[in-house]
Amino acid sequence: MPYRGRAAERARPDDDTSPLPFHSSHRVFHEYLHPKNWRATVDELFARFGPAGEHTPLDMCPCGGRKATVRRFLVARKYRVDEAEQMLRDTI
Repeated sequence: MPYRGRAAERARPDDDTSPLPFHSSHRVFHEYLHPKNWRATVDELFARFGPAGEHTPLDMCPCGGRKATVRRFLVARKYRVDEAEQMLRDTI
C-alpha cells in the first residue's frame, strides 16, 4: 500500500470492524469542489443580511468572521444561495 502520510495512518482502523474501508472515497466538506465564482456567491448571500452583513449575529461567527460564517452555510448547501439563506435564517 502506498504511503499516505501520518493522518492517513491515524485514520486506519486497527481491525476489520470499521464500517468504512481505509481507502474510502468519502469526502469531507472542504474537499467539495467550489465554483469559480464562490467569492461573488459569498458576497451575494452576505448582502442579503444587510450592507455589512450586520444581521448575521456575531455570536454565530468564529473570530467575528461574518463572511466565513456565510460561506459555511453556502458550503453546506453546495453554493445554492436561496437554500443557504433559508438555512441561515432558520438558524438565527
